[in-house]
Amino acid sequence: MFRAIVWKELLDLGRDKRTLFSIALLPMLLLPLLGVLTTLLQQEQPVGIGIVIEDDSSYISYFVNRLEKWLEAYSSAYKQPVIIKQFKDRNEALASTEIDYVIIIPSGFSKNLTSLDKIAFLYSSKRVDTAKSQIAESIVISSINGLSKEYSKNRVNMLSEKAGITIDPDTILNPIRRKVETHVVGGKRVSPEVEIKYYTVRFLAFAIFFVVTPTVTYVSDAIMGEKERKTIEALLATPVKRNSLLGGKLIASSLIGFLAGIADIVGVMIYFAILQYSFGGTIFSLDYGLVFFHSLDVFVTVFATSALITPFIVRAGSTRAANLTSMAVIGLALPLFFSVLFVDIDRLPSQILYPLLSVPYTNSILMLYYYVQGNILRVLLHFGILVGITLLLYVIAFLTFNTEKILMPPSTGRDLGVRKKRAGKKTLW
Repeated sequence: MFRAIVWKELLDLGRDKRTLFSIALLPMLLLPLLGVLTTLLQQEQPVGIGIVIEDDSSYISYFVNRLEKWLEAYSSAYKQPVIIKQFKDRNEALASTEIDYVIIIPSGFSKNLTSLDKIAFLYSSKRVDTAKSQIAESIVISSINGLSKEYSKNRVNMLSEKAGITIDPDTILNPIRRKVETHVVGGKRVSPEVEIKYYTVRFLAFAIFFVVTPTVTYVSDAIMGEKERKTIEALLATPVKRNSLLGGKLIASSLIGFLAGIADIVGVMIYFAILQYSFGGTIFSLDYGLVFFHSLDVFVTVFATSALITPFIVRAGSTRAANLTSMAVIGLALPLFFSVLFVDIDRLPSQILYPLLSVPYTNSILMLYYYVQGNILRVLLHFGILVGITLLLYVIAFLTFNTEKILMPPSTGRDLGVRKKRAGKKTLW
């Protein structure tokens, strides 16, 4: 009978194209769609940089031309289209809706720039009510630094000519330099590619949340949907055991989780490819081992999610109420998934970390962390904790599974009061 329940759930899923689409295709499509949409919108909205020229010297046109060349070079490096406009009046530039960042060249700038003992100041103003201001500021800062280094070399060359000696400008301008190496905890040196892999793991841990959400929908429909379709009564009338009924539905949901995990990793790989094509360079790093382990992690996490939300679902009065209640429970995990992008979960204080270990998703995240570190013992530890929590949740789900609560409509306070009044009237008669 247990196999029959699992087979029935899989057949029902095959007939429900919408649910199958949401579980299998949405994780595969959402992230790539996000990458494509971000890239297209970015191309359609260039950065606007305004240059206000208040210096009227003949040399300023050459400087502005060099500044524009640097701005164009760095905007190209950032894969960001740019519009550069010149203004005579700073108020006009500041009021322009097309300009995200304003560079002001004050009067006397050229005189200071072409001297050997003075500093030439540029003024700038960043528009804060636009999403493009941050990238605009990065382009401007990088361009001015590059241009400043160019003029610094010119000054060094002029001084070396006056002194009658030959000097490499870089040895004067950059007397202290750094060589960068990368290491992991314990001091072991690693290649820079490992750093990229850690960024990848953080994103993969965050992406698990997108797989958990469709599982909630399926489990809710698998249990409460039977009630709304009026098929639960016929199913309960069969010799099937209650534990087999619930177990079959939960096993089927875990198989769906495996399907969602595959779809998720495909979507992540496509998303990474889009980002690397759009922005260039190596942003994320995936290998076959990480892909397989992420899929396994997703499978176990979905299995735990099914057990976590089942006690709430069986007490809901309808599929809508079950979905709302379950999403509220899962929504509590969103801050945890989001925090992995910025926080090292394993380095949290013990008074915070240990309580978090009782949450299944904490162990899902730490499994990925320790897998990349090569700490197999820690991986097995958190895998064991995750499986243990899942089994405990399933025991609770089986113990709280009450077919009467599914068959009977939910009681309200008003219904209870009516029943008490009726009971009181019967007592009087």
